[in-house]
Amino acid sequence: MSTDADPAERKQRTAAVFDRAAATYEAVDVEFFSRWGRRLVELSGIGPGDRVLDVGCGSGAVLQPAAEAVGSSGRLTAIDLAPGMVRRCTELAQSRGWDHVEVREGDAEAPPAADGSVDAVLAGLLVFFLPDPDAALDAYRRALVPGGRLAFSTFGEEDSRFRAVFAAIAAHSPAPPPRTAPGDDEEPRVDQGPFQTPDGIEAIVTRHGFEQVSVTTEANEVRFDGPEHWIRWSWSHGARAVWESVPEERRDAAHADAVEVLSGLASPSGEIVQRWNLRYTTAVRT
Repeated sequence: MSTDADPAERKQRTAAVFDRAAATYEAVDVEFFSRWGRRLVELSGIGPGDRVLDVGCGSGAVLQPAAEAVGSSGRLTAIDLAPGMVRRCTELAQSRGWDHVEVREGDAEAPPAADGSVDAVLAGLLVFFLPDPDAALDAYRRALVPGGRLAFSTFGEEDSRFRAVFAAIAAHSPAPPPRTAPGDDEEPRVDQGPFQTPDGIEAIVTRHGFEQVSVTTEANEVRFDGPEHWIRWSWSHGARAVWESVPEERRDAAHADAVEVLSGLASPSGEIVQRWNLRYTTAVRT
């Protein structure tokens, strides 16, 4: 996990990256976050009438299946620090007529939820981004009713073949890019700290007053039409921070180098398949 001197600055910087990505996030003909959001909701066990808090809602990967799961008799509050993501989720809720869904700007380390006010807290691919995940887990425990459920997702082992792609891009940067996307020539781009392994996850969650901790790892494949499709997708989420670390006058060269590496990963038909391992953690407030 990053050791930035100013955690608040890091938090705002990460939020700004996702705010700039909001317009194209999950909108480049690649089903990425949405499939994992559905799976997280399925494993969380939420149902009709539940009160749910969705932290770091993004463009609605968890919000949409969660809103359907709790139904009109339930209540879903979704928060994100990026205004663009809040706008997208607000528009989604309004277009579906979901009066039981409220979307607002909010800090995932200090969510706007009264003590003992929700039955479940959901966090899709979020907790390892937070400068202070300990504060976040404490906040989620307080927000939950006794016996309430916590469910979150993190990255498992990465597809190491794509480290060379990010290395080719980062080679054009005068400084190491912010750690906001998987892939690097040395180590995982997302440094997940205690969330890097199942044992680490179980230890930190248990330490914060949860029991019945279960960590499930599932393999997935994401398919791209070719190098240009993969690059469009990489600009549409947190990986854009790697591109943005490259001076504008060097981006064409970085693009060309990335295409060269990606072409070597393509099948004879031109398709690129990237493997992803997702970890889903569920736990119960003691």
